[in-house]
Amino acid sequence: MEAKSGSMFEQPVVFVDLETTGGRAGHSRIIEVAAIRLEVDGSTQTYQTLIHPGSEIPFFITQITGISDRDVEDSPEFAAIAGDLHKFLAGAIFIAHNVRFDYSFLKAEFESCGFCFDPELRCTVRLSRALYSEHPKHSLETIIHRHGLVVEARHRAYADTKAIFDFAKLAYDEHGHEKFHFAFHQQKKRQTLPPNLDEAQLKRLKNTTGVYIFEDEQHRPLYVGKSVKLRSRVLSHFASDTKVHREMRLSQQVRHIRTIETASELEALLLESELVKELMPTHNRRLRKKKSLLVLHREENEAGYFQVQIKRLGDIDPQNLLSSYGIFPSLAAAKSFLIEAQGRLQLCPKLLGLEKGRHGCFSFQLKKCHGACVGEESPVAYNIRVVEALADSKFIDWPFDGPILMAPKKTTVTRAIVIDQWTVRGFANAEFDGAICFEEKKFDFDLDAYKIIKKSLTTDRRKFKIVDYDFGSAPNGLT
Repeated sequence: MEAKSGSMFEQPVVFVDLETTGGRAGHSRIIEVAAIRLEVDGSTQTYQTLIHPGSEIPFFITQITGISDRDVEDSPEFAAIAGDLHKFLAGAIFIAHNVRFDYSFLKAEFESCGFCFDPELRCTVRLSRALYSEHPKHSLETIIHRHGLVVEARHRAYADTKAIFDFAKLAYDEHGHEKFHFAFHQQKKRQTLPPNLDEAQLKRLKNTTGVYIFEDEQHRPLYVGKSVKLRSRVLSHFASDTKVHREMRLSQQVRHIRTIETASELEALLLESELVKELMPTHNRRLRKKKSLLVLHREENEAGYFQVQIKRLGDIDPQNLLSSYGIFPSLAAAKSFLIEAQGRLQLCPKLLGLEKGRHGCFSFQLKKCHGACVGEESPVAYNIRVVEALADSKFIDWPFDGPILMAPKKTTVTRAIVIDQWTVRGFANAEFDGAICFEEKKFDFDLDAYKIIKKSLTTDRRKFKIVDYDFGSAPNGLT
């Protein structure tokens, strides 16, 4: 179909919208595509078709779009229309609402059919943000209502394509050629940036070391990360959004970016671990669990026998780590370890916390316990076997006599981390040969912090200055 319209552009453009079976390009499939192509002379052509996805359409998608399996049962698969659609889109600037989402789907589908698809991209979300910055929201639904656009069927490809085409014409008429084109062409330099993120936030980012937090519209945390070059790392998320599903979801959801600069990469690693547990961001998978892990804690009872208890890792005083063993994801896993050790070394189930009662354990009656529970085996003999059972799961001993100051060698900053028993005690702000201003933190043990600190003190130790520290006094020299 062809029509005439006053041309807004100096080269062909094509407005596009898709309906899909889900939100993941390369995994979900296109079920409808519509496009309006506008030539330089003002003529337009339209393209519209339903597409058979090769699988069932999820019920929730049918609820949103109204497109059912019956609607597409006689429709072509994408491969059958790929050539015609590719030709229709060729040589034109690709325009869509949240453009990188639609582009990522078409790119994946075209590549699967052997077509290269790499057009210039423009986003009507970002066009709306640039030309109507006084408004806080720029979803297609919001734009339709705000500007009184007539739409026959929301969440159908042609209706939504016509809506963004009409919005572009309205914006051009209201702002004029020069202002419209400035906003339109500015996007060429920033094609990878999230459509709903204020560019001023990105301009404020520095390539310093620290932690960044992506937040949604209500400032709820989406993702926490760290980097030695914050600006570069943040931008890298958005550069790969058409290929990595998680990055695409972040790009669509992020509205705010918050950063916290740190004095070193080690401090950034520790802060990232802490904030992920505190904020529980949606897109972080690692580092989130804090209190579910269990350890075995060994204590000597009044009779001199070692008793073993299963305790939560978060409940262990860091000063008592020398008496703690193993890391277990569940109570069942911890008990399984003890049951195996009890049978292999004929330990007492009562002293291992596996049985209760005032008399001897059941294993003693079966002659599978040497009688520590009733005093028939000496504490020394029994305790040797307990130590043997737990030896392989012991935490690494803290390799210093007490607390230390730790800071990277290649830095001029005066902020060091105070660490004791694999736990961050706080931060000292001073030169290594000067007075100390100490910022204390809660002294509790965290498994991820333990792993970070252990790696820094073993594999990466040559990168750090390490100073013995006595709380309340100046450091006493480098090790």
